Amino acid sequence: MGRKLNVGIVGCGAVALKGHAPAITASRYLRLVAASDVSEKALKRFGRKTGVKRLYTDYREMLEREELDLVDVCTPPHTHAEVAVYSARQGVNVLVEKPMAVSTRECRRMVEEAKRAGVKLCVVKNHRYI
Repeated sequence: MGRKLNVGIVGCGAVALKGHAPAITASRYLRLVAASDVSEKALKRFGRKTGVKRLYTDYREMLEREELDLVDVCTPPHTHAEVAVYSARQGVNVLVEKPMAVSTRECRRMVEEAKRAGVKLCVVKNHRYI
């Protein structure tokens, strides 16, 4: 099978806690190694409930310190482009919660940066019909 991919989550609210983190930890291909959120309260709750020990209040610090294969972006939509572009520039693949961004201009920028960096960019639509 090979090694598991190291994943860091950015945004530790309900979407990450109830959907993304359980899916990552249930996967035999992924390992949840770090998390980031601007809210220390949300971050501590996430760490308590998931067992993740490496917690950051700045996603940029997480990306610089951790050896991540994938960043899972679960932040509010208006921050998706910023986080995705920064992650791509760090050479990390990006999984972003829907909506991809708040404008087509931001979406194009995300795609361009991912192509330029040679990383994958994917949008999650796991609750598409709910």
